[in-house]
Amino acid sequence: MVRSLRSAHSHQSSAKLVGRVLPLLLSLLVALVAPFVHAAPAALGRSSEVDLPALALTGNDLIGLGIAGYGAKSSYLTADADDAEAFLTHWGMDELNDDGAVMGDAGADRFYFQILTREYLNTDINEILTRSLVFDAILEYTDEDAASDGVQALTDGLMAAGSLSVAGPNTGIDADEVVLLTGTGKTPNPYKAADTFPRANAILRSGNLVAVTALLAYDVADVTRSDFEGLLAIQADRLAEGDGPGLSAHLLRLDVPPADASLDTYTALDGVALPGSATWETADAFKARQKSATDSGLVASMHYEVLTYRTQDGDPGPYAFFNVFLYEFPSRRDARLAFDDLLGQYLDAGFYEYGGPELGDESAYIYRGPDNSEQGQEYAVALVRMGTTFFLLRHLTKAAETDQPGVVLHASPEGVITLAEAQADCLDDAETCADPMPVPRILKRDQVREDATPPAPLERR
Repeated sequence: MVRSLRSAHSHQSSAKLVGRVLPLLLSLLVALVAPFVHAAPAALGRSSEVDLPALALTGNDLIGLGIAGYGAKSSYLTADADDAEAFLTHWGMDELNDDGAVMGDAGADRFYFQILTREYLNTDINEILTRSLVFDAILEYTDEDAASDGVQALTDGLMAAGSLSVAGPNTGIDADEVVLLTGTGKTPNPYKAADTFPRANAILRSGNLVAVTALLAYDVADVTRSDFEGLLAIQADRLAEGDGPGLSAHLLRLDVPPADASLDTYTALDGVALPGSATWETADAFKARQKSATDSGLVASMHYEVLTYRTQDGDPGPYAFFNVFLYEFPSRRDARLAFDDLLGQYLDAGFYEYGGPELGDESAYIYRGPDNSEQGQEYAVALVRMGTTFFLLRHLTKAAETDQPGVVLHASPEGVITLAEAQADCLDDAETCADPMPVPRILKRDQVREDATPPAPLERR
């Protein structure tokens, strides 16, 4: 628990890197973009797959209850129970998962996890630490009977994993089944005064969907029992609705170890931006992103991030990141204007275009080398718009010595093209990205080449 909540999946030490990258990214995305098409549909085709990420609790849900400061820290979607266990164990969710036993025995077909944290800067050690967190898991089952069996398995597992007792049914929450568990947990962070913390867990079922929601108040109990029940009411309503905008089914995901997964989350829903944790963005950056969403008419957006490289011994880096930012707009015109504006902002920031295949209604491939960027960061980026949807796909490295003698990390322009083509296919047909894609060989090769030649600039169109 200490490992994950302090160092945050080796992204805590990379928080310094993220802190340098994110302000640029946010400023460049202030006018966010998009429409799209391989064969250019006006809007995304609906997938039969339930949009699990859209059902999870968000920082805005807490803000609605008068509790500010919570934002998305990490999230993960998988159909593999072993990967679900590994992700939770890596993030230190032992109080919730008992080293994987709880989720592993739940019998679900698909798992989605969202971790919302309230954080602060500990000046003694100069690290961002977690005051409290809300953990949310959305589990999908084949049918209602399987989901009901899952509720019982989860109840037994959570009671065995921690000092919890059933607090009794809550008739104010509208769900097919409700189990409320309360108790204490062992404080994971050595920089906290108290040895234990108050915790509350709930299991809700609506049809074949189950939510496991937990409040872990490590340093401050700012969410009351009444607030927690308010969150559960919101969660129950979402499970009953059982749907979302459907972006998640069209998102390209890579097959990486769960420990290298970072974000797989909606950053805007129904035209409203959703806050990230302090690790990812400042309060001012969130306000700017909210204004951008309003001004651009953004309908919904998602952010996906994984590591494609890290040193064998973890912290400190260097790292290589793969990101997809996926945006849905109300019209082609809004998307087209946003695309043109965003591309212009990148070019003004020292990026240049390089050649690549034409994708969708409009596409561009841009690069910025380590000589032109802060802290030796190197970027290869693809921007593609199709109909009313737009994606920005990025490979980012910090050009520093790796644990391989003489090898320096490099962004992969060709790898980005390969991934952009795959992401465009996902927008055309969700079935093409039903399973995670293996990390392309060309990207794995390029990012650790001893020497790399920047792509040739493309003449401005």
